[in-house]
Amino acid sequence: MTSFIYFQNNTIMRFFRYLTIISLTVLSFPIFAQISAPSASNFFPTDYSSAFISGGGSNDIVYIFCGGQDDTNIGELTVDASGCTVNWYYYDGLSFVDLGQTGETATNLESGFYMAQVDCGGTIECYRAWVWVNQTFADIDPIAEGCQSFTLQGYAEPIDNTFEINDPPGSDFIVDEDTYIKVCFWATHTYVSDIGFYLKSPGNQAANPGEVGVVQLCPAASDWGPSASQGSWTGIPWSALGCSDPNDENTVCNSGNDVTEFCFQTHASPGGAVMAAGTPALTPCICDMPTPLTGDFASVGEWSTIYGSSAATPGWSVQIYDCEGADVGSLTRATITLTGETECGSATFEYDSGTINSSINDNSCDAASASLYIVPPGEPQGSYTITSSITSTVWTTDPAGFTGTNLTEDLVQGTPEFPSETTDFILTVTETIDVDGNPTCETTATETFVTLPADATITPVNPMCTNSGPVQLETADGGGTWTTDAPAGSIENGFFYPEIAGPGVYTATYTITGPCEDSDQITITVYDNIEVINFSDEICSGDNTEYYVTFDVIGTDSNPAAFYVDLGMGSTLYNGTYAGAFPSNTIYNITITDPNGCNEFIFNGLTNCGCTTNAGTMTSLAPVNLCANECTDAVTHNGDDTQDADDIFEFAIHDGAYPANIYARNSTPDFCFTDISGVVYGQTYYVSSICGNDVGGHVSQSDPCYSQSVGTPVIWFENPIAFISETEVQTCGLNMTLEAQAPTGGMTGSWSANDVFVPTGGSTINDPTIDVLAGDYGDIIFTWTIYNGICSGSDQITAHFYQTPSAYACEDFSVCGTTADLEAVLSLPSSTGAWTGPGSFDIASDPETSVSSSVGQQVFTWTEMQGLCEDEDYVTITFIQEPSPTTISNFDTVCANSYQLHAYNTVYEGYWTAYTGDPLVVMTPAPIYEPNNADTNALATINNYPGLHKDVVFIWTETNQVNSIECTNEAQIEVTFAKQPIASVGPVNEAEICGSCIQLAADTTGSGWAYGTWLGKDIICDFDDPELPEAIVCIDSLGSYGDTAYVRTPFLWVMKNYGCSSVDTMWVTFYDRPTANAGLDNSVCGKFYELGAVFDITETTGYTPDGWW
Repeated sequence: MTSFIYFQNNTIMRFFRYLTIISLTVLSFPIFAQISAPSASNFFPTDYSSAFISGGGSNDIVYIFCGGQDDTNIGELTVDASGCTVNWYYYDGLSFVDLGQTGETATNLESGFYMAQVDCGGTIECYRAWVWVNQTFADIDPIAEGCQSFTLQGYAEPIDNTFEINDPPGSDFIVDEDTYIKVCFWATHTYVSDIGFYLKSPGNQAANPGEVGVVQLCPAASDWGPSASQGSWTGIPWSALGCSDPNDENTVCNSGNDVTEFCFQTHASPGGAVMAAGTPALTPCICDMPTPLTGDFASVGEWSTIYGSSAATPGWSVQIYDCEGADVGSLTRATITLTGETECGSATFEYDSGTINSSINDNSCDAASASLYIVPPGEPQGSYTITSSITSTVWTTDPAGFTGTNLTEDLVQGTPEFPSETTDFILTVTETIDVDGNPTCETTATETFVTLPADATITPVNPMCTNSGPVQLETADGGGTWTTDAPAGSIENGFFYPEIAGPGVYTATYTITGPCEDSDQITITVYDNIEVINFSDEICSGDNTEYYVTFDVIGTDSNPAAFYVDLGMGSTLYNGTYAGAFPSNTIYNITITDPNGCNEFIFNGLTNCGCTTNAGTMTSLAPVNLCANECTDAVTHNGDDTQDADDIFEFAIHDGAYPANIYARNSTPDFCFTDISGVVYGQTYYVSSICGNDVGGHVSQSDPCYSQSVGTPVIWFENPIAFISETEVQTCGLNMTLEAQAPTGGMTGSWSANDVFVPTGGSTINDPTIDVLAGDYGDIIFTWTIYNGICSGSDQITAHFYQTPSAYACEDFSVCGTTADLEAVLSLPSSTGAWTGPGSFDIASDPETSVSSSVGQQVFTWTEMQGLCEDEDYVTITFIQEPSPTTISNFDTVCANSYQLHAYNTVYEGYWTAYTGDPLVVMTPAPIYEPNNADTNALATINNYPGLHKDVVFIWTETNQVNSIECTNEAQIEVTFAKQPIASVGPVNEAEICGSCIQLAADTTGSGWAYGTWLGKDIICDFDDPELPEAIVCIDSLGSYGDTAYVRTPFLWVMKNYGCSSVDTMWVTFYDRPTANAGLDNSVCGKFYELGAVFDITETTGYTPDGWW
């Protein structure tokens, strides 16, 4: 029984199926989700965190797709959802985002985390799976052709030997009224009622309160209401805070310090009760709260201003307004939590700054000047790494013969392992995944070794005659050259020409040169031809009763030669001369042959000794071999004919009989192949002179004195037709296959060329389909010639042999960062090239260009092209992560000799160095660092210094060293160490005075070097000089006293030294001084007078005047 588990809206569904076991081996994929990968090479399950599993989550499958260096996107996932709508998503490091593929199968997937959302009639289910395209680099150096020993050099490297896995994220969602949002602040600040808290959605960092994208979590109490002077108030009533004292509005109502986990949220908990914005019972009344501010509260302003924003889009930020001057503080941490329901269940996105120190700009009460901090996404939960490594390299061959396990192997000529034929060497690299079961990936590389073992053995040939046709010389292997001691031209294109060689015994030597040499030699015997000369059959006896036939036989050296004569009764051997008598007017039939069977002459004729007519003799009786397009223009007559008065003389071509069967007549002995009706190739015809009576313009063979000379034998041979279907071919390298139409009817064919070439692959120059190896790159014109022993026909083809470039992408190297300079080298002056690989190239066709890629080992391919020929080489570049440390601010001020340094985004080891001066030099003596200067959060303490401040630049230098490469980067902060003044209003901080003016008396003892000023924050007043410690301040007597005839108000004595300030408060009670008015002077009679004093200050509900006489 197999259990199948998949996610359906966060509910684990289990299906059980019973399987019938069949005799079949398959790759069995356990299914934790209904996503399968039939083309995957292997798989393993994830190991998500216990928190994720205990919360109802379930593990997924990691499908492994094995690939080579160029196979980056070979992943393919399938979900069983026939009839349903399927949308695919991928994990971008924060959430699942649209992949842009639909349907049951997602293809061309790179390594990553994927999700299928299946909609079956409104019922939506979501399934997940990881894809690891495990790439392995395998390559082999080219192997030189030949028969010599060589070294196999292979390469094997894991390209991506780590795979990061983390707990599944949620799907992105749009923030709305159902979204749970919680924003928390940690900060240091004086007078917390001066600061306001805001949340801003991505892309709205510049927006103002009241605009889209800004939530007014809690504006500053000191800038609230119609009388607010800083302009941050947007009309939210003071009552929304639920404060107990309405008079606190627009006042510095809380002089306490700091904020610790001060939070604003939409609901009591995800899915819990709504905490409605602006509810007085739920919002914080800053004026009434103890400090540091802490707790969970409803927002003062509505959340609807950020509805429609994407929860998973980075850029969520917080902003703190400081609406009063003379304050100091910084944001030390901020978190944003967004939880919402998606079609694939609940999703939560956490943004967390971690510990920071982001200054809160003083007296900044608008979006442009207030401190803004973009809160980064939190780290993925449950992250862990799977590794892989090369565990095996194995050499095999095709055909089988050699095996090995080392990347470098020597193949020695003469050993059993050395190839005896062209062989493919195959390197199989195995990369093993370090998980249970140790699944593996195999990648192969192949390189061909072309060997040319030579066998020059020549097939012996039989003796031949000088009049024999060319004899094809056959060898075991082609590609060699012929030499002979026969006369020049006797051997051409593998054919021996006995007519050129002449009689004799010769040697023919065949030599194959190159990497694999061999040679052989045979003896060729050529017999001499005989020639019949001085033939005569017209001499008669004195009584004219008989006539004589005589002739001489010579060899090609013109010396007498032996021969046989057959008169029809058997052959008789003669030497040099023959003479025989025949009765007048009778036919003779003489057959002449040589002892070696090279020649045969048949002479038929008749002489009538009683006639004058004589056709004369032909100049030569040697056979004439002609091709179909040739004529007998070389045949001639001796001009020794005799005619009587009624005779005519002409030439005839006939069958050799007497009297002849004439095929054509002519006034000259020049006959062509087309002159004969029904002519047959290879048949012997005879050209004779004939003489006799004129009948219709031709010699009459019925004339009793008809005379016919012995004829010159003529044989026509067919013109062979050679045919090559193509006129031009091209190839990469020096090897090529040529194809011509095969010869027919006993003919032979032969390849020749205008440059050196060697037949290969067992083919010879006589094969119509031949594999050739050119002697050099360039163009060679090959000729295919067909012979029939006498005649030949040819056709030509031009072959372009292009040199295959030897690509060189340069040696592997490491570089800091994600940009590298590539330096390929073109091997040929006319070639071009192009870069490919996992990166962005400045100019991909430039051998020396720049590429931007990602951290890790990356393999780039340099392809060099020459015409249609190309070669590839690879360079592995290790892009080393450059440190990218940061500091929150580039400038800061501290009112002490110690400063808490913070370097953020640190990954590698580093150290702090202090510099001073202009130009900067290393500070001497150096600060004291606690615990040490290699701590990112070191506390730096400097010695006492003259003057009121000292500027020190602290530089954090971080180095990532990989092997011998050091990648370094810096972050710096300029800190102004300033002396802390002490503000004091004097020994007494309370005073009462009658009237509207008072002289203050600040005490500057010990801090007289600092800048001081008096501030009246809550009342309209004028100072004679606010920078004088003993300044006289007068309040506005018209509006300051109100209904009570007195007012108690604070005056702040602020002392500043650069960024250091100190504040002390002097409380003064001003009493409205009355002017006594006893009434008008008067005179009375008597001793009684009613006095009429008048009160100067009018009685009110808050003041009752009093006076006495």
